[in-house]
Amino acid sequence: MPIAKFFKELQRRSIYQVAIAYIVIAWLLAQVAAIIFPTFEAPEWVMKVFIFLLFIGFPIALILAWAQGLKKSESNEEEIDLSPSNKDNEENKTYDPNSLAVLPFKDMSPEKDQEYFSDGMAEEILNLLAGIRELKVIGRTSSFSFKGEKTAIKEIADILKVAHILEGSVRKSGNKIRVTAQLIKAEDSYHIWSQSFDRELTDIFDIQDEIADSIAKKLEKTLVGKDTIQKRQTNIDPKAYELYFKGKYEVYKGIQGMKADKWFKQALEIEPDFALALWGIGVYHFTQIIYGFISPKLGYSEAIPFYNKAIALDPNFEECFSTLALLEFWGGWDWKKGKKLLDKALSINPNHPEVIQTLAFWNYHCGNIDEAVLNIKRAIDLDPLKEFPRLHLITFYYAQRKYRKAIKLNEEFLLMYPHLSEGQRMLAQIYYVMGKFEKSLSHGKQAYELQKGHGWSSLCLALTLIKLKRKEEAIEILDKLIIRGKTQYQSPSILFSIYWHLGSFDLAYIKLNEAFESKDISLAFVRNDPLSDEFQDDPRFMEVMEKINFPSG
Repeated sequence: MPIAKFFKELQRRSIYQVAIAYIVIAWLLAQVAAIIFPTFEAPEWVMKVFIFLLFIGFPIALILAWAQGLKKSESNEEEIDLSPSNKDNEENKTYDPNSLAVLPFKDMSPEKDQEYFSDGMAEEILNLLAGIRELKVIGRTSSFSFKGEKTAIKEIADILKVAHILEGSVRKSGNKIRVTAQLIKAEDSYHIWSQSFDRELTDIFDIQDEIADSIAKKLEKTLVGKDTIQKRQTNIDPKAYELYFKGKYEVYKGIQGMKADKWFKQALEIEPDFALALWGIGVYHFTQIIYGFISPKLGYSEAIPFYNKAIALDPNFEECFSTLALLEFWGGWDWKKGKKLLDKALSINPNHPEVIQTLAFWNYHCGNIDEAVLNIKRAIDLDPLKEFPRLHLITFYYAQRKYRKAIKLNEEFLLMYPHLSEGQRMLAQIYYVMGKFEKSLSHGKQAYELQKGHGWSSLCLALTLIKLKRKEEAIEILDKLIIRGKTQYQSPSILFSIYWHLGSFDLAYIKLNEAFESKDISLAFVRNDPLSDEFQDDPRFMEVMEKINFPSG
């Protein structure tokens, strides 16, 4: 165990406190014995034996404290229920009356080719409702996960833990649009409010506002700060707005939707000062960073101008401020500037799941992992079916060395998202740091196949093979990464770690410095990653960590 980690473990398991307490108590007992033994005329050897027993008791007490600390850390891993639904007492469930989920609107257009538009309408209404601070609005990912499914309203409400459901439909033909919306009380499927709007496409913003206002009134709430919070530009050409909807539709396809920027660019050709389209291009570049297609340093320089212009046009665009904060954290390592941007996002909408998730990352980078756990749980509560907040929670528990809890959540994650490679990769990584290399190998191979040899799955599998004395196979993985790096961005942090474990230290530190220069996101996470414990005593590694200048709180 590295020295740095060893001393952390001493502190975590209260070994210092036990040692000090033992020394004080032993000294007091020795003083009492020095008085009492002569009084009763005890032989001299009795005092010597007593002192000897106190002496040998010291290491025994420390060993017991170490073992108890391990047992306590495991037993204190409280059971948590983050499952989307709980079958117990299903009939007696009650939820916050000020809670709501907006389902994707159905495309009722003649050609059934307007799904992007009906999705966009529903999401913009969701965003408006999210501006009501007293109202709990479930995030888009969770609400839209029921698209195309014949799930009963009551069941959806139980899964998302809400009292109300908003559903609707959109029929678009040329410049004509018909929007129908219904607000349903989930408990008894009672329609609290229902209305249809037959308008011109130019009235799209008025329709969104009217629906949000009607729901606010029916729930006896007012749209707090309606003219500022969540209010978007309304003087936008409808054609540009429709192109923006097409771009957003592509964005939500994830890695398969990497053509989103073309729609945003077309929207900007019509409306150069369209904040949402500017934000969309920023998101496109940010996604390129996250998927590892470009270096964070390059993505940062390409995305920042679009985000800055977007918030200049819309100074209450909380998601824009939140993502900008992440770019400053990961692409600029300007923690102070990033925190100011995050604070701005929180002041606009403290209940937005993306904003709360960014706050959790800030906590993590500060080393306040307990706070990170609390905030990522808040983000999950607001978007319970979204994958990545759940994955981040597993990562935070892993960073806390709560491996049993991390494994339990990871297994649940794999049941929910069996197609996602990150679940297999994370489980392989947990088993690796636990020293269970055969299990790590099994999950690592699955992650590697799902990711087609890309990203962190390569690292975990290579390190496990090295531990299992199968260096030739690890070197094959390394060679493939090097070849791939000739045509696309390859995280230098991954190469650093593999070289280091192979014993090629000079090559390793060349890659480490490349990682620093390219602002590799991975370096922002190594501070609390058990995988990096082996490097903590290496002065060259610590020198780079110091240059990152992590925040303290």
